[in-house]
Amino acid sequence: MKKINIICLFLNLIVFSQLYGQSYVFDQFVLNNYLINPAISGIENYVDIQVIRRAQWKNVEGAPTVNALSMHMPISNDNVEGFIETKPENWRKNKNGIYNYSKVEPHHGIGFQVLFDEIGPFSSQVYSISYAYHLTITGDVNLALGIATGINKIELNTAKISSSVVNDPAVTSHESKLSPQLNFGGWLYSKSVYFGASMFSEFKSSEQVRSYMFTGGIRLPYQSIVFKPYTILRISNKELSYDLGIQTTWNSVVWLGVNYRSVSDLLAFVGFNANAMLSVSYLWSTGFSESITNDGNTQEISLQIRLRNREKVNCQTYY
Repeated sequence: MKKINIICLFLNLIVFSQLYGQSYVFDQFVLNNYLINPAISGIENYVDIQVIRRAQWKNVEGAPTVNALSMHMPISNDNVEGFIETKPENWRKNKNGIYNYSKVEPHHGIGFQVLFDEIGPFSSQVYSISYAYHLTITGDVNLALGIATGINKIELNTAKISSSVVNDPAVTSHESKLSPQLNFGGWLYSKSVYFGASMFSEFKSSEQVRSYMFTGGIRLPYQSIVFKPYTILRISNKELSYDLGIQTTWNSVVWLGVNYRSVSDLLAFVGFNANAMLSVSYLWSTGFSESITNDGNTQEISLQIRLRNREKVNCQTYY
């Protein structure tokens, strides 16, 4: 009976990972949409490296922890156009207070993600690579189409399961499963608005499990402040959830944000740009529903490194 229970737990984890895993791991999507959409690959004119650490329900024993490393960059684009919110020398300010610097040319983008997710005796390791192509639709409106493929390794570490039975065979074996992934995404963007859609697919035996995410936001500059309201819509396992939030940035150096999630979560985040190469952000969230999330808060910290940042951009340009 104990072995049957453990097997059932393992199968439940596989289903949970397929439905909510890679497409619903982190909270700071507004700062790193690459985690949920492969079309972001190469959207900026620099090499974007981000490291994220997430600790969920910190007062709960065996609570989930997630660590991730992501990197994406443009290729074959010595003249990717865009805009930034700080003034380089000899750049001209437009009527909205934004400084322009050339235009987006068609180009390619590549990237990769590595995620390590652990909850109690279960763990998940995701490795994926991505490719995107960016092209101009009209004026300053651009479209990126991306694809990502990878693999998810799910394991049950029975050494972390205690049993009152000596040499219990139910807790002396090691279970693991590999599931391939195939993800698609699109990103329509300009200097002031963006809209994205992505589909995450994971293959379990002969079954394909899918989830969908839709994102959108708008930039509203006012003098040295930029307001960015945004929304995220998720469809997974025929269930719908959404986020509504706003991020406010001062002088492209410090930002604050709040986010409401339809599952009764409230999130707040803060961050700053140390220089054109380095940014740090911190997120805190708590739940209001009658669930395990009330036993502890969730914290998330991320570090962004921008390499080959020739234009000294210190904020995301198109999301």
